[in-house]
Amino acid sequence: MDQRRFFIGVLFVSGIFVPAFGDPP
Repeated sequence: MDQRRFFIGVLFVSGIFVPAFGDPP
């Protein structure tokens, strides 16, 4: 299991979707 890829993927997706939803950091 590549937990690193999963974690990076979550951060990468979150970094895209969070701003997309308009949620301030």
